[in-house]
This record gives sequence, C-alpha cells and structure tokens, in this order.
Amino acid sequence: MRRSTGSILAATALVAAAGALVAGPLTPPAGPVASTYKTLQQVEPRIDVATLPGDSVAQYYITQPGSYYLSGNIVGASGRRGIVILANNVTLDLNGFAMLGGGVGDDAIFSNAATGLTIRNGTIDGWVKEGLDLFGVNNVRIEGITVRNSSNGFGIIAGNAASVRDCTVVGSSAGFIFGANAVLERCVAQSNAGVGFQLSTGSAASHCTARQNSGNGFFVDSFCTISHSAITGNTGSGVEIVPGVLSEGVRVERCTIAENQLDGIRQTLGTDCSFVDNTLTRNWKSGMRLRDSNQVKGNLVANNGATSGPPEGGIVVAGAANMIDGNTFAFNAPASVVVTAAANSTLVVRNTFTGGTGVTNSGANTTIGAFTSGPGTISSTNTLTNVQH
Repeated sequence: MRRSTGSILAATALVAAAGALVAGPLTPPAGPVASTYKTLQQVEPRIDVATLPGDSVAQYYITQPGSYYLSGNIVGASGRRGIVILANNVTLDLNGFAMLGGGVGDDAIFSNAATGLTIRNGTIDGWVKEGLDLFGVNNVRIEGITVRNSSNGFGIIAGNAASVRDCTVVGSSAGFIFGANAVLERCVAQSNAGVGFQLSTGSAASHCTARQNSGNGFFVDSFCTISHSAITGNTGSGVEIVPGVLSEGVRVERCTIAENQLDGIRQTLGTDCSFVDNTLTRNWKSGMRLRDSNQVKGNLVANNGATSGPPEGGIVVAGAANMIDGNTFAFNAPASVVVTAAANSTLVVRNTFTGGTGVTNSGANTTIGAFTSGPGTISSTNTLTNVQH
C-alpha cells in the first residue's frame, strides 16, 4: 500500500512536536539535592488541643500564643473545665467538632484576662456552667458557635468590645451577656431560662432573634441599638431598657416585637430614645411604655393588650416631652395611645387609628393633632391631622 507524501510529512511533524514537549535540560541544578515534601507542621501549622496538658481543674490549657484546633470531640469530665486559655493572641477553631459536657463538666471554655482572642466554628453542649466564660476578656471575636443546655450558667459571656457573629444559645440559664460596645450580628437566643441578650452601654445588635426566653428578649443600657431583629414570645418584655437608672439614647428600629408577655418595649426610667419603623403586635400588656423625651415614629402598633393579661394600651406615655408621629395603630386595648396623669407635654400627630379607642389623655399639656371622624373623604389639609378610619 502506497502512502502519499503529505501523510508522511504530517506524521513526521507530529513526532517532532512530541519530542519537543518531553525534552528538557539534562544537567541537574547546582547545590545539594533537597526534598520537596512538606513536614506535618508545614501542612498543619496549628496545634491540636488534644496534645495539650491538663490537670484536676481543666482538661486542657493553652499557655502560648498561636493557632489551635480540635481534631475530635471533647467529652467533659466531672467538675473540670474543658479548655482554659491563659495566653494572649490565641485563635481556637473547634473545627466543626463538639464539646460535650454531659451535664458534669464545669465551663466549656474559660479565660479571664486574655487579649487578641478568637473562638470559632463548633458546638458546646451540656456543660454545667458557661459555654464560653470570657467575662474578663475584651475585644474577643466569636464566630459560628452554638451553645446548648448550659444548665447553671450563661451561654456566652464576654467583656467589652466583643465582636460576635452567627452564634446561637439555646436552653441555657441565660443567652448572651456582654460588656460595653459589643457588636452582634445574626445571633439567636432561644428558650433560655433568663434573658436572651443583655447588652451594656454602646452595644449594637442587628439581624438577631430573641425567641421564647423566660426573661426579657433584650435587656439594654444607654446608647444601644437594636435593628432588623425578631423579638417574640418572651416571658418578660421584648426590649427592656435598664430600669432604675437614667438610661438614654437607645434606638430600636425595623424590628418585629410580638407576643411578649409584658410590654413590647419597656422604658421605666430613661430619656432621649428613638423607636422607629418597628412592628409591635400582640404583646400582652402594651406595645410600648415610655418615659421622657422619646421619638416614636413610623411604627405599626396593633392588637396589644388584647390577647391576655391586664391590657394597658398600644403606647403608654408616663413621662414628659414624647413625640408620637406617623404611626399606624389598630385594635389596641383599652386604647391605642394612653397618656397617663404622670405625663407632660406629649405630642400626638399624623397617626392613623382603626378599631377601638384612639387616644385617652389625662396628662398635662398634651398636644393632639385634629382627628378626622368616620369613613369618607379626608378634607383636612392640616398636615398634623390624625386619621381615624
């Protein structure tokens, strides 16, 4: 069989190209031959907690700065803490594993003075005291931790300026408790025996959930902000601003606050707070209880005081110089706005009311925008008019 000249040339070209691809220098590089493999320390530079020492007080001690991780679950021992951190600049990654207290372990993770601490990514379940007991630790970073069933302790507690994201506390004696200037995002406190979140001065919580706790959903001090959060079904109030002291400057915005057994928002002694664009519904006593110099604007306040317990109203005003502006009220009992005899200089304008009594007023110097009455065309051009429909 004869082959064409073109076929022979093509085959020759392919062989030449293949030779070019596999060709390389035959002279080895200068110097001694060295291994290109990595050591175990290079592959996993972190320290396995299981290799650390312990004693009768704690199962493991972290005494040097560095990065640590769990290589498996930790099972608690009676009367002993799980991990005690004594060093600064420590990152502890639970690595998706669980610390299982079994109802006998003390604190799961404890530190009282470290700085530069980060704890992340795991589950803590069934410890007798705290899940994370970091009361004396400032500037801690906590991410992706779930604490369950800390039967005689708080779920997560830390000092000032904590940064906490994507954490959950369920079934503990209390949920989250922090010092000043904490920042919380996407955290959940559910079915705890006490408060869901306790926040000190200047703290902020966003996109959080406080649900079915046996105390208040949130308990907050001056200059705290709660936003875009769901606060529902708590035995206490949804949000309580620290009573007995002159707490000020709290802001609650764009939250759903519903079916709490006391007030939706409770302010018994405080001033200069803002409650804006919230939904407050079916709280057993009142949607809000106010003291002095507050802005209440753009809220939906509905069916408060009408479900169970002694009804007190949609918004109860018991202080001076409050502005209630541009809210929507529906079916609150006994009235949507209750201005008590202790109140002074309340302003009620641009609100809409339906179902039941709009405003009852026994306070001094109350200013109420003119009301429309009954269905039909709104003929008033007064921009401060309240609308009854």
